[in-house]
Amino acid sequence: MAENKSSLKKMEKAVEIEAYGKNRKEAIGTAFGKIKNESYAAVGENEVLVDVHAVDVYILEEEEKTKIQKLFGFFMPREVQDYRVKLKIILEIKYL
Repeated sequence: MAENKSSLKKMEKAVEIEAYGKNRKEAIGTAFGKIKNESYAAVGENEVLVDVHAVDVYILEEEEKTKIQKLFGFFMPREVQDYRVKLKIILEIKYL
């Protein structure tokens, strides 16, 4: 009986992703949401992604900003938080 050869291909790819959010959790979640697009760019548009997962994650930069926002310059002041994170993510990508 002939042995079938696997068509599954694997690669590791390091990507740097910058994302923003209202807090740390949201910013990191947004960054991981961008992984799919980075994976398709790595393998090419004619390939079919089977599995993508993070092997390792490095936090390169984190920045939290709090500013006071006022309506019409002086009414109803409130604090607004912005969070920025830059991650280096090592991906293992399996595709056909």
